[in-house]
Amino acid sequence: MIVNVRHVIFLLLGFWVAPMSAQDGPKIAFDFENIPLMQALDFLEESYDLTFAFDQELLQSKLVEEAKSDNLFLREALIQLLLPQSLFFEVVGGKHVLIRRAKAQEMSLLPAKKEAVVIACGALRDSLSGLPLISANVWLKGTQRGAYSNDLGAFSIKGPFTSNDSLMFSYVGYQARSLPLRQFLGKECPAVDLPPQEFAFEQILIKDKAITFLSGAGRGDGLEMDVDQMGVIPGWGERDVLRMAQLLPGISTTDESASNLNIRGGTPDQNLILWDGIPVYHTGHFFGMFSAFNSTIVDEMAVYRGDFSAEYGGRVSGVLDITTSPLLLDTVEVGIGVNLISSNAYVKVPLQKGRSALMVAGRRSISDLFESKIYQNLFNQVAGRGSIKEEFEPAQKQFTDLELSPKFYFSDFNFKWVTRNENGGEGRISFYQGEDALDYGILFDRPNFYLNTLYEVDLLNWGLSAQWNQRWNDRWKSDFMFVFTGFSTAFSTRNRLNPEQVRLQVIQSNNISEQRIEWNNTYNIDQHQRLNFGYQGVLNEVDLNISMESPINAEFRQERISFKGTTQTLYLDYDYTIPEKLHLDWGLRYGTFDGGYTGNWEPRFSLSYYVHPELEIKSSIGRYVQVVNQVFLNNNLGIGERFWIMADSSKHIPAVTSAQFTLGTRWKSQGWLLDVDFYKKWITGLVSLSLDFDADWENPYSGGEARVLGMDLLLKKSWQNYDSWLAYTLGRTKYKFDRINRNEAFPSIYDRLHNLKWTHQLQFGNWDFAVAWYYGSGLPYTQAKRGRFVPDDEAENGFKAQIEYGEINAHRLQDYQRVDFSGAYNFTDRRKLRGKIGWSIFNVLDRLNFYSRTYFLHPENEDYTRPVLVAYDRSLLGFTPNLFLELRW
Repeated sequence: MIVNVRHVIFLLLGFWVAPMSAQDGPKIAFDFENIPLMQALDFLEESYDLTFAFDQELLQSKLVEEAKSDNLFLREALIQLLLPQSLFFEVVGGKHVLIRRAKAQEMSLLPAKKEAVVIACGALRDSLSGLPLISANVWLKGTQRGAYSNDLGAFSIKGPFTSNDSLMFSYVGYQARSLPLRQFLGKECPAVDLPPQEFAFEQILIKDKAITFLSGAGRGDGLEMDVDQMGVIPGWGERDVLRMAQLLPGISTTDESASNLNIRGGTPDQNLILWDGIPVYHTGHFFGMFSAFNSTIVDEMAVYRGDFSAEYGGRVSGVLDITTSPLLLDTVEVGIGVNLISSNAYVKVPLQKGRSALMVAGRRSISDLFESKIYQNLFNQVAGRGSIKEEFEPAQKQFTDLELSPKFYFSDFNFKWVTRNENGGEGRISFYQGEDALDYGILFDRPNFYLNTLYEVDLLNWGLSAQWNQRWNDRWKSDFMFVFTGFSTAFSTRNRLNPEQVRLQVIQSNNISEQRIEWNNTYNIDQHQRLNFGYQGVLNEVDLNISMESPINAEFRQERISFKGTTQTLYLDYDYTIPEKLHLDWGLRYGTFDGGYTGNWEPRFSLSYYVHPELEIKSSIGRYVQVVNQVFLNNNLGIGERFWIMADSSKHIPAVTSAQFTLGTRWKSQGWLLDVDFYKKWITGLVSLSLDFDADWENPYSGGEARVLGMDLLLKKSWQNYDSWLAYTLGRTKYKFDRINRNEAFPSIYDRLHNLKWTHQLQFGNWDFAVAWYYGSGLPYTQAKRGRFVPDDEAENGFKAQIEYGEINAHRLQDYQRVDFSGAYNFTDRRKLRGKIGWSIFNVLDRLNFYSRTYFLHPENEDYTRPVLVAYDRSLLGFTPNLFLELRW
């Protein structure tokens, strides 16, 4: 047994009589890990007939983290056990042990700890093609220690290291880079992209630790997001590329959706969104609440808020160029994820080491199997403007036998194959398909009355790109690409007054397809000058169909409009760069369109100049043309997509053009960043059909214009493991039409004078936290003055409502405010399993925000002589929690 301090006197007496030699006593074997020291001594007493004496206060808080003895003699074994605790001992009679504090000279007997082998690892690749860089140089800055990358671009360097060490990377024909070594410690071995030498001027916007997902994209206001580096998104948790873009100044949404992005006063359809080179016409799931892209397979996204090069065309506001994983891997990688709305999975398989690989990914909603709180909140929001919300849901409270049965799901699928040869060529095939479907049934079955109405919304988006990149020599490379993409949407209503007979059927459908061929080239004149040039041919076909059928009355009406047009474009872009001094980019596009608008010249110019190593002045000016755009076509469900149409001179629908000018400055020093842009845009060629005003196809109030004036500000500061940035936009967007509002300018429905986002990210051990505060000025609406009912023989009740409105968008809803939060725990195990489990809360404070105000006229009596004007405000999301889990191995 263990004796206490009262036995010390006996042991001290024995000590002077019977001292013990180094090899007296039994041999001891033990292997302790994370147990109390007193428990370890109990084990030794029982196993080896030993007796220990000590002061209990000296030992009661001691913990043995790790101690091991392989049949050592008693003295050597006790040194292994006790000296790490700053304790020593005396042995009497071979088995009586007195434990006391160790003296300074005794601590020198403590065995030296073996240093754990620390390895830094990563992989080097071409930033443009994603190909591995073989035999590239990697070395520890300030030393001669280094390594070369292998056939897959991978490298590793053994420690020891210090906390301030950096790794240097270099390769012939590429820019050298230096990165903190701490980014390469661990099991993940991150990828490092080296830009070719012709891109020597890379404007690094943000390059600190916690926000390394954001950097310059080569032009004045261009930004590049590394999606893998993003921790969690405030209020959403999981990565979503379109919601990530909304954290930047100049990019916002008025309906809290992911996909309806307004970039510097533009409308969502004025943005070019590319997925592996595929133009995507439908960018949202759940009617825009989720982006249509599976962000778990996204590698990076380039964002341009107005100043984009001549290579991009067909849109007048912004560009989001999204690329998926490059697939240069040597082992199989699998990932799965689930939240309260959807589940997703992907697998990446190397077919030939370093030469060919395949990726398959899929995502599907689970809302048709499990209706969570977040699903109910989201559905209530997207369905909050239409006949069901306004008429049937209130009636359901009065008539309990009125059944409402919404069923909804979405899904997407991705396929990508990559191959490369030894002659500098690489081929890629990418396929994408996304689908949304909603069935909303209304059943009222009584003995004397029967009503059965079914609303259906079906959305299908798909795209295929086949691309071949060829590097002919050190100066010239080419890119050949074929793209096929399409989008279709259909809304239908079937109304029955008895189970056997359809009383009314309404169908609205829209289809748009695009076939594209591109030949893009890059030629490096020298290390400072580069030429981009090429050809782009696009064939668009658009079909819009509206039909109404009433079998009871033998009535059928249909309106069908078709568009078809070919756009052919040549472009040239000249880039001149002096690193950290000057960047000049001059471009020109010339296109012809056979829809009646030919000879479109689109000059573009961008300039960045460093007046000081920490201060840059930037400016740009350009012209942009768009021949496909969207129009409003309301349905009584209130859910669905805006419909695509196309410029056509025979239908008096012009091409949309935009001229944009920006002037700004960027300052960065000691972890601070201040980026300010002032901009002005002139947009012409608008039609009233795009603004939800009454018009017909023969005379769609064409020739409208928009004026946008604004300022974007980004202020950011980094600390250790913590980042905070403020994104603020001050802007005005006004429309003007000859036949609307007495030819006076009026605010856009997206117009917000102030739009502010303050985001915080914290990394604490294995934890990621993010919080954001959003503030926006109230959105405009048109106030109704009065209303009345007038006789109408075609109306079901014999009357139709007439509402008189005041000035367009002259009034404002209340200001918008929202606080979002997300947290996640990252974990790994010895089997290379990596995971993240987390939670998010959208609108933490449950603030009531509004998106729009509409008016309805209701009668107070049966003869419709006393109308009542009722205002209906469409509210946005309230308190909405979510949980998510991600696993990779």
